[in-house]
Amino acid sequence: MKIAIISSEDFEPVYMVKNYIYFIERIYRPFSYYDPEYDEHITFITGLDTLIDSVASVKASMDGFAVEAITNHIEPDEFKRNQILIDDADRIAIFWDGKNDIVKDTIEYALSCKKDIEIYFDKKE
Repeated sequence: MKIAIISSEDFEPVYMVKNYIYFIERIYRPFSYYDPEYDEHITFITGLDTLIDSVASVKASMDGFAVEAITNHIEPDEFKRNQILIDDADRIAIFWDGKNDIVKDTIEYALSCKKDIEIYFDKKE
């Protein structure tokens, strides 16, 4: 299974993405030990262009998950890069500040693709 991590540039609560990866680990790795053969089917994919993307990549790698990156060198347009992530993913986690229009369009695209999507909000109030 491939899980896409997509976020707004200004999304700040890093703990949310760490908790999300912990959540995935508890669901798909229910044992208290790390078994590489059991985990090979879980890959996190990300754009590596925001703090959340970077934190997700490091946390997932440290927890023994595979990580793939679609960087801005591969596709410089943020929305198109997000489309590539969504098309390649089975499950999508979006960390949104509620303001970024590109991420809003990405959410609409993900919903139109009928993918499993989870949206986490940063409420700065």
